[in-house]
Amino acid sequence: MRIVIMGSGGLGGLFCGLLARRDLGDEIEFVVQRIFQSMEAVRAIFGDKYEAAVLIPGAEKLLSRHDERCIHFEIVDDPSRSQ
Repeated sequence: MRIVIMGSGGLGGLFCGLLARRDLGDEIEFVVQRIFQSMEAVRAIFGDKYEAAVLIPGAEKLLSRHDERCIHFEIVDDPSRSQ
């Protein structure tokens, strides 16, 4: 079964997305990173609840658990975009 979770869905301000996985023996952990142009872009898309995790419909049936909150970081150095 293949589920697309990295699609932008027309999210304005989305720069890129990454999906990482880690084998933990009896489970597999996934981490989704979406990189937006700014925190203002995140707030414009998700509003006041920008820290609430959003799952695609049906995803909870495939997961043993998931985080309820998103964590946001500001990128302070990006060598790939150096001047």
